[in-house]
Amino acid sequence: MSSSKQPVQFRPFTHTEHAYQKLRICKRCGQFTALWEKECTSCGRDALVPVEQYANRKAKLYFRKDLAFGIALLAAAVFFGHSTQQMLLCGIVGALLLLPLVLLQQRIRPYEQHRQLIRLFRGRIEQIKEGLSINHKTRLPCDSSASVSPMKCCVRLPYSFTTTG
Repeated sequence: MSSSKQPVQFRPFTHTEHAYQKLRICKRCGQFTALWEKECTSCGRDALVPVEQYANRKAKLYFRKDLAFGIALLAAAVFFGHSTQQMLLCGIVGALLLLPLVLLQQRIRPYEQHRQLIRLFRGRIEQIKEGLSINHKTRLPCDSSASVSPMKCCVRLPYSFTTTG
């Protein structure tokens, strides 16, 4: 008496505050996906990260660039000092001026992360649509009578973006 039923295990539903939190991007090729796969469907590498983590990384790079510029100015001021006293004074004043920059960067980090996330969505809206339509085609059976659009069943973006076509 064997049963023809096969046991199936579903992933638990993860409720997110925003729908875009389920969206992931490949660090290598930039392909977007909303599926729970480990590897990118485009390049086949294990480089998928959530879009929030990607925006966080971009914000850190943005802040590091500003800090490196300030340190380079500080080093130039110290290097071009005429005397030891002037070099020491330039170094102390430069370090005291870099301290507020670092503190300000720490305070505005969440806002910069959000700004980078919006820039990511606005700059790559077509890639997001393409990635979600690829997800829709690969995960749903090809039924020509299906009237569901891939944009309605996957991930909605947080803002309405208009594209010029």
